[in-house]
Amino acid sequence: MKIEEYLNDLKKEYEKTEATLHLKASGWDELSRQIDPTQARRRVSFRNLGIVFAVLVIFLMGTYRISLAALPGEILYPVKLLSEEIIQKTSGSNQVIIDHRASEIIELSEKQKIDDQNLEEVVTEYRANVEQARQNLKVTGKSNEDLQNNLDEHHSEFERIGRDHPEIEDKIKEARDASDREDDETDD
Repeated sequence: MKIEEYLNDLKKEYEKTEATLHLKASGWDELSRQIDPTQARRRVSFRNLGIVFAVLVIFLMGTYRISLAALPGEILYPVKLLSEEIIQKTSGSNQVIIDHRASEIIELSEKQKIDDQNLEEVVTEYRANVEQARQNLKVTGKSNEDLQNNLDEHHSEFERIGRDHPEIEDKIKEARDASDREDDETDD
């Protein structure tokens, strides 16, 4: 009770106090600038937005990097395909996709238990991407030396896999044929 009386006395004394002329004229303007809640909120919002954006970018880049090791049938494989499609659209080249399919064929064929369906799917995609890359080079008239060098490397890897794993040689034959030199092919 004693505290309430003391606070009431302070309140009455404060109300009797006359404000200075400066305080009456511009006191509120200065005070409002000092305690403006929108400025503080904006700073916090932009900072929070920046933090959220940075976390999102880190998460997406991490997911992308992890998905690069995904093989067909794994959870992150669709993320890998999406990222490859984005890279293809922005760069205009199938080279990344071709290299990834070749490495997938190699990885799938070197597993202890080979998943025939996934291997066939990857081989088919590899062949389609090689054909599309060659078609794009014919249309644009650009040199295909880099592509052909990569295909030669893939071809030698596929031959090695065929020798090491004769049971899947016929399954990777389509990929090996696709990686053959274009001038070796004959038209019927």
